[in-house]
Amino acid sequence: MGLYAYSLTQMTMSSATVIGFTNPIFVLVLARIFLKEKVALPIWMATLLTCIGMALILRPTMYNSAALSCILATIIFASLDIINKKYIASEPILSMLFFSNLIASCCMLPAACYYWATPTLFELAFASILGISSNLILYFLLKALKQSDVASLAPMKYTEWLLSILLGYLFFQEWPTVSTCLGGAIIISSTCFIVYYQHRLKER
Repeated sequence: MGLYAYSLTQMTMSSATVIGFTNPIFVLVLARIFLKEKVALPIWMATLLTCIGMALILRPTMYNSAALSCILATIIFASLDIINKKYIASEPILSMLFFSNLIASCCMLPAACYYWATPTLFELAFASILGISSNLILYFLLKALKQSDVASLAPMKYTEWLLSILLGYLFFQEWPTVSTCLGGAIIISSTCFIVYYQHRLKER
């Protein structure tokens, strides 16, 4: 989450959001490595198209630490999807929420102690909203995964891009470039094809 937050300080919200849409691609690669799932040739072709779309968004001028942080954050989120996929059927949702927060808190404790600055009431209120919202997001995501498959839920995520464009414009006066829109269209199309292809394979 920290890597993604850092990338937002250097990139537009719409660019960071659409890079996050490559998550299913990394899930496929990680599933092939760790879960030994077979990946068909059309899926790999769609993955290549997604990489082209991501290159259009980043452009040579954006290959910096912020862009790499955003990509690395997406890979980490994909790893979490693999873990969730493996344990959601057997573990209670509240248990997964508790241990994920406990481990994250323990990992960030040294940095928090080193860089500690007492927050104001205003900052504390926003931090509380952020913490509650993050846990609600994970709770509803796990709830959805428990009742449906990932393929059925994936297309719903793309409404996030429209919201990020709107909110980025309203609050930060950011507007996506032509290359961001073109790259986003390629990424969304490729990922939707992957979701559709996997769904058809399951029906056979």
